[in-house]
Amino acid sequence: MQVYNSQAKPVEEFFREDGLLRNFEISGGIPETLPRLLQELGPFSYLLAERRAQAARNQLAKQMTWVSTQTQKVMSGNTHGSSAQSIPLASQSMGKCTAAGNNE
Repeated sequence: MQVYNSQAKPVEEFFREDGLLRNFEISGGIPETLPRLLQELGPFSYLLAERRAQAARNQLAKQMTWVSTQTQKVMSGNTHGSSAQSIPLASQSMGKCTAAGNNE
């Protein structure tokens, strides 16, 4: 409790005074709670969605760059004796990288 009072409580009070910290009661499962939470967050829910969209755009840009690089290597004959390579994709369900065509 001493650590909370000296370190966490002042931060909590700071954000609460600025209206950035709110109490939210979870009274059901995700289908019942999520709409209420998004309504409570208001403009902040837009920011969260925008961050997710930007992360997806960044991942797509990396994949497009990788494809372009691999295409240039193949077109120039600079494959260093390697066989055909697959495109690395991020598995959204597991949060790990897999190769295209692999169902891991």
